[in-house]
Amino acid sequence: QSDAPALASAAHSLKGSSSNLGARRLSNLCLDLERLAKAGSLADAQMLFPQLTEEFSRVCAVLELEKKRPTAPS
Repeated sequence: QSDAPALASAAHSLKGSSSNLGARRLSNLCLDLERLAKAGSLADAQMLFPQLTEEFSRVCAVLELEKKRPTAPS
């Protein structure tokens, strides 16, 4: 929607969440996206989006597998 501040904010939020999960690659991609959005480089940000969505999907798949994994008894 060509809203650089909203994109920067969303990228910042996802960066923090992915960092907390240990998803470093996704966090780094979000950092790049946040920087591009803050600089107003929406065309460059758009070029980064396929990598980011692919990594997001990969992280989601790993989390789903982890959710289904049995936990050890305490």
